Amino acid sequence: MVEGAPKSLVALAVGGVLAMLLLAYVLVGVIPLMPHEPVASVMPPGPIFSAGNAVESVCPASGSFSTTGCTPGEFIYALLVEVSTVTFGEVLFQVETQNGAIYDAVGDESGFSIMDSGGAPVAQFTAPDGQMSMTSGWTYSVGTNASTPLTTIYTIVLDMGSVDPQGHDYQFIASLSGKFPGSAFLTLP
Repeated sequence: MVEGAPKSLVALAVGGVLAMLLLAYVLVGVIPLMPHEPVASVMPPGPIFSAGNAVESVCPASGSFSTTGCTPGEFIYALLVEVSTVTFGEVLFQVETQNGAIYDAVGDESGFSIMDSGGAPVAQFTAPDGQMSMTSGWTYSVGTNASTPLTTIYTIVLDMGSVDPQGHDYQFIASLSGKFPGSAFLTLP
């Protein structure tokens, strides 16, 4: 206590400090006194794209890139679309090496395909010179276009070429545009 100060003035000063602290807490939302919008409501509503469960295999001997989504005999990864609120036109893919370089697929025809639930390609991108990076959009089959929702009924096929990519920790990257731009990453087995 301050010598000679009236007790009521000291109590008022202490009360004022406490009131200011309480006001600061209320303003930053630490102690909400009234119902208000949660902070999360201004954030994206969870992940807008997620693909996973990457399974490596070899493309079947029959078919072609345009009919089966991969070149016969080449190594592929199939990834399930797990969560998505984007359209085909809002996503581009690439594969990077551990040092961040674009993966260079060796083989006849490599690239990315999006397959429907029946196993038919509905959108494809052929990697120019094996460079596994989409520099432009998809080539669509009839009935699919840039506005088509990319939902969980689809599977993404990465034709990685004739050299087995397993165990190199390559990164699959989905670059998203639209309402919530960003990137989704997946380390390939």
